[in-house]
Amino acid sequence: MGSTLNHQAMVSVPESVSAGDYFIGAILSINDSNAGDNVNHDPAVITFLGLFFINPGLNDAWVSADAAFQGFFFTVFQDIGFFFLSWFTFDTVPPDPGVMAVFGAPDQRWVTASGFYTGNSVELNVELTTGGVFNSSIPLAMQDTSYGTITIVFINCNEALLTYDFPSLGLSGQMTLTRVVTDNVMLCDMLNEELQMNPP
Repeated sequence: MGSTLNHQAMVSVPESVSAGDYFIGAILSINDSNAGDNVNHDPAVITFLGLFFINPGLNDAWVSADAAFQGFFFTVFQDIGFFFLSWFTFDTVPPDPGVMAVFGAPDQRWVTASGFYTGNSVELNVELTTGGVFNSSIPLAMQDTSYGTITIVFINCNEALLTYDFPSLGLSGQMTLTRVVTDNVMLCDMLNEELQMNPP
């Protein structure tokens, strides 16, 4: 009676390996001092796509499952390698019951951030805009362009890890983001494959 051996192993691929088709083969050596029963497996073709690349297919609304009714809009400007986001959220503590707002709610907050990206990650400078009024340029709003930093690492077309740091507030943390809807995932995958085959 013969025996059957099923062996699976994870293979780590160095980041230096370029995207493309590769041939992988193996010789199964039975440890019985008899080379005659070794099995030579024919090479199989695998396609290695390489690292993920930020691309305009990521343009969308993104949210954290742990923060309901708030989130982000991402915009990628591929021609200049530039990334912009707007973050709609709330203050760190609820306002006093007597605090009122004419338009919107007194606890609503939004910030913007921008920066140049490389590969699958981007580091953004956060801007806080204050001093304006609804639908008017008088008085002119002011921007603090060094309010904090945001770093985003994209895992794939529907998952990203965002890290934020606001040093003056002692506020920092991390969250996993996914899209609100997945309509643009197919476009993102297609653009990513093109960039993997022809890196910028």
